[in-house]
Amino acid sequence: MTISLVYPFKEITIDQISKLYSQFHQIIKTITDWRIVEKKIEIILLVGKIEIIKDLYKELAKIKDVICSIREIIID
Repeated sequence: MTISLVYPFKEITIDQISKLYSQFHQIIKTITDWRIVEKKIEIILLVGKIEIIKDLYKELAKIKDVICSIREIIID
């Protein structure tokens, strides 16, 4: 699955997200990010149990000023 994030480039927001990444490091395969003006855009590739991935998504969605979406990738 992938989770896409857009959020303002603020230290407090970055710290909150980093803590979650540390907690869920076992399912995170890669993170790609860009900084555009005062916003940060991230794409996270995740592999693991759907319940754990959804837990990470829910925690990210709770962070103030973070816009996130989740997409399923089906591999045959």
